[in-house]
Amino acid sequence: MARKYSDEHIDYIRSIAKGNSYKHIAELFAGKYPQLDMTESKMKGLLARFKITNGLNGRFGNGHGPWNKGKPFQAGGHSAETRFKKGQPPINHLPVGSERIDAKDGYRFVKVAEPDKWELKHRIVWEKAHGKVPKSHVIIFLDQNRLNCDIDNLALITRGELARINKRVKFSDDQKINLSIILNEKIKTKTNELEGV
Repeated sequence: MARKYSDEHIDYIRSIAKGNSYKHIAELFAGKYPQLDMTESKMKGLLARFKITNGLNGRFGNGHGPWNKGKPFQAGGHSAETRFKKGQPPINHLPVGSERIDAKDGYRFVKVAEPDKWELKHRIVWEKAHGKVPKSHVIIFLDQNRLNCDIDNLALITRGELARINKRVKFSDDQKINLSIILNEKIKTKTNELEGV
């Protein structure tokens, strides 16, 4: 089977490749050998196959910068109409009072201040009804549903009580059973305190 590209063709490509783009090399080649139907993509493959380089890597050389360096920005078309104006909120801005659900752990958050201050909804609900949550305490969901922030579904326990409960029993999805588990643990804790254990 005869080769499509002879040594003469390859030598010609080598002679014109340096400093020219694939497109320009293909155009020069097609001008000299129109019967071979050369395209830019074919030329790129041919250069790679015969390990011929044009010396271009697409980067600016030393001392050469972009054509618009130091020039003021000139917007055209409808660009001014679609640009953000100073003080304009982004399209995905949510106002104070908005709620979102954290995708990672499923807690509900409420936006409490601008520009982007969020707090856990169950903490807000608890603190509104009972005051600040002490440092060594946590709020748990009695039905184990983190989206149910109803005050009747929330309980305050110490981190120690939670650790002891988690060690001995598993919370169910029944509010009353979980409330009994918590009350039982609180009684044990108080009894131990009174007995000095």
